[in-house]
Amino acid sequence: MKTVIKKIFVTIISINILLVSYNAQSIMAEAIDINTQQTILDVVNSPLNFKGTSSKGVIKIKWKKDTNVNGYYLFKNGKKIKKLKKTKTSYKDKKVKLNRTYSYKIQSYKKINGEIVKSKKSYKIKVKATNAKSKKINVARFTNVKKVYKLGVGESLKIKPKVKFSKKLKGKKARRKKVYSKKIYYKSSNPRLISVNKKGVIKATTEKKYESSMITLRSHNGITKKIEVRIVNFAQIGSVKNLDLVRCDTTKQLLTTSKKGTSKIAEYFQNHPTRARVSIERDYREKTLDEGGVTYEAYLKTSVDLYIEEEMYNFLLKFILDNDGIEIVVSNQYVYFRYKDYYMYGIEAHDLVYVFNNKSALDNYQYMNAIYDITSVADRWYYGKGMAYGPIG
Repeated sequence: MKTVIKKIFVTIISINILLVSYNAQSIMAEAIDINTQQTILDVVNSPLNFKGTSSKGVIKIKWKKDTNVNGYYLFKNGKKIKKLKKTKTSYKDKKVKLNRTYSYKIQSYKKINGEIVKSKKSYKIKVKATNAKSKKINVARFTNVKKVYKLGVGESLKIKPKVKFSKKLKGKKARRKKVYSKKIYYKSSNPRLISVNKKGVIKATTEKKYESSMITLRSHNGITKKIEVRIVNFAQIGSVKNLDLVRCDTTKQLLTTSKKGTSKIAEYFQNHPTRARVSIERDYREKTLDEGGVTYEAYLKTSVDLYIEEEMYNFLLKFILDNDGIEIVVSNQYVYFRYKDYYMYGIEAHDLVYVFNNKSALDNYQYMNAIYDITSVADRWYYGKGMAYGPIG
C-alpha cells in the first residue's frame, strides 16, 4: 500500500513539473510575441504632414507618402470612413455641410507575416467646410515668427506667432475674413535639450550643450511651420559687424586679434557673476628684491574685494597689459572693457560691452554709465562711446 501511495505521489509531482514547464514556455512565447509586436509598431509610423483645407464646400485631406506601408485608414469624427491604398496621398470629403467643422485622424497599416499591423493614429485636425462666402476660414500660414532663434544656457523666451488665411485673399475680401481658430500647438524635436509649452515659451537646458532643436508649430487644420532654436555661447564672439563704426583702435583689437581673450574673460565673469559692480584695473606696487633693492610690479587693482582664480588672475593681468591698460568692469548683468582717451576738456570712453541675457541689461549699462551712442558689433556685444568732464563710469 505504501509503495502505491509513493508511486501516485511521484506521478502527481511529475505532472506538476510538466505543467509548470509548459506554462513557462507559453509565457516566454507570449513575451516574444509582445516584443515582436512592439518592434513592428515602432516600424509602422503614422503619416507625416497630415493636414486639411477646404474650398467650394469640399474638404481635402493631405498627407506625406510612406513607401514602407501598404495603405491607410482615414477617420472622421472618430469613425473609420475609408481604407486607402499606399499610393494615395489625399482624399476629398464631399459628405460635409457648408460652414460645419469636422475632425480627422489617419492611421497607416502594413501586412506582416499575413497579419495587418497598424500604426498609432495621427494627431487630430479640425477642418471647416468653406466656400468663397464663408466668413471664418481655415488657417493657411504663420506670421510673426523667425526661422532661427538663439538662446543661452538655461534661458527662455516666449514666441508670439500668428495664424493667417491665404495671401491670395486681398482687399475687401480679406477684411471680411477671419481664421476659424487661433490655437497653435507646439512640439520640440528634442525636449530634453529645448522644451516648449502650450503658451509658446521655449526653454533651453541648464547643461552646457551648444546644440539645436526644431520646434514645430501646428494649426487647427494641420498647417505646420518649423523653426530652429540654437543654444549658443554668446560670450564667444562670433561674426563681427559694424567694425568701421568702432572709433577706437584698442577696441577694434579686442574684437579682432584679441578676440579669444576677450571672449574668455566675458565667459568667466558670466559664470562667476558678482553681486556688486567691480572695476578691475592695472596698477603698480613696490616689490623688495632679494638683494635688497626695490622694483615695481604690476597687479590687478579692484574697486571692491573680488576673488579671482589664480589662472584667470594671471590671464587678466597679461591681457590688460597687452591691450593698452584697459579697464574691465563687471556686474551681475554685463561686463565691459573700457579704453579712456584723456583730453583737456574731459574724457572720452570707448567701451566693448557684453550683456549676459536680455535688453534690460543693456539699458542698465547705458543708464549707469551715461552712454548714449551704442552700436551692435556681434550677438550681445556692443560698442559704446561716451564723453564727460572728469572721470565717468
